[in-house]
Amino acid sequence: MKKLLLLVLGLIIIYLGLQACIKFFGNGHSEIYIINNDKKELKIQEKYYQKIDEMKNHYDFTISVDKLSFSFSIYDNFNRDNQIIKNVYYYKDKEYTCILPIFKGEKLETDLMCMKESIIYPYHIIKGKDKKLDTYVSKIDLYDEKVFYDDKTKFKGTDSLKVFVNNLNDNELLALNNYKGVYLINDTISNIKLFKSDAYTQKLNYIVDNKYVVANYECEYDFNSIYIVNMKNGDKTLMKTPEISFDSYIQGVIDNSIYLIDKSNKKQFQLDINDDKVYEIGNENKGTKYYDGKSLINKTMIQTLNNQLEFANDFKKEFDDYIEIGNSKTKYYIYFKKVDN
Repeated sequence: MKKLLLLVLGLIIIYLGLQACIKFFGNGHSEIYIINNDKKELKIQEKYYQKIDEMKNHYDFTISVDKLSFSFSIYDNFNRDNQIIKNVYYYKDKEYTCILPIFKGEKLETDLMCMKESIIYPYHIIKGKDKKLDTYVSKIDLYDEKVFYDDKTKFKGTDSLKVFVNNLNDNELLALNNYKGVYLINDTISNIKLFKSDAYTQKLNYIVDNKYVVANYECEYDFNSIYIVNMKNGDKTLMKTPEISFDSYIQGVIDNSIYLIDKSNKKQFQLDINDDKVYEIGNENKGTKYYDGKSLINKTMIQTLNNQLEFANDFKKEFDDYIEIGNSKTKYYIYFKKVDN
């Protein structure tokens, strides 16, 4: 009997170990569960994604009720747990059908979502349009509509830019490029001017180790220098480069070096931002270097150009956080990099 108990205990430990490995090293999970409140049965479809290239770890949810579906995503990882929605407030009248999911730890991650004619409205936008709905919401102790408002009580700005500073997190610095340079935004707004004339299309720029890097767009067809702006103090330097065509693209960054392909001249360059040095590391004869996520491997120039190869490492890891906006066709990102005070 003792041996049997030890065997069962061992199997349980192995099972729990396997589950932990799947949880922390797998690509996520997917499941469906039901939540019942006083009025309705709500079906929750929960998917968690992790360790997937070009995708930030997150949960996707679809909550179905009354033949309607509410879909949304959240980026709090909740320790990768399953079934993290613990309750759902439900409301329906002639105008709106509304839900408010309550997450593990009685956390609110979304505004109350109200659907009307297949369009989902956050409640703070429609407040005051439905008195019965307003009365219902006022009785939800966990709900605070102020959390979902933009704080516009305090702002700083220039003639062309206004920033509501209370919406910025502490110790986060924003870099926003403009036609003649870049705005650095934190406690103050600094307009770092780099170009005399407007540069409307700036494809060759990047952030490396708290430095904003951009090609010198005062040149016409080829550039022979790049600007490096210290995002902490606004200091700028001009780093000389060989003649590089603007018909180029950035492959990625490794150890503070930007790797760039000059498509017109069929050359590959390594721009070491910390050491202010530029190396020609690839051409038609030598081929190019490509980072596959583990090491640099050899590719031909034809392979690189035909496929416009970019490095496999997730460049978003260069930043502390980012926001993804839009869909697959119109997607863009806002990146956040924390800096010291």
